[in-house]
Amino acid sequence: MLHSVLCRLQNSLYQACYVITLCQALVLCVYCTLVFGQRYHLFVWSVFSPKLLYEACRTFLLSLFVICVLFLETFALIRKGIDAEKSE
Repeated sequence: MLHSVLCRLQNSLYQACYVITLCQALVLCVYCTLVFGQRYHLFVWSVFSPKLLYEACRTFLLSLFVICVLFLETFALIRKGIDAEKSE
């Protein structure tokens, strides 16, 4: 029973990280497309470029956060398995 609950929680965590990363990547792709399409416009470097830079930094930080969360979750599962082996 507990194992199935933990598996569902783990799958939910993976899905949440996937959806968050996918949504942020989609936003970044939209801004890249806008900058590419307006690259010869006079104000593209003063309007879209800073926004693109902010979105790129946000995507990078969000990716680091997702990697840290997944690493900690994996580390917790490994440690739980080691603790379970020691108790047996």
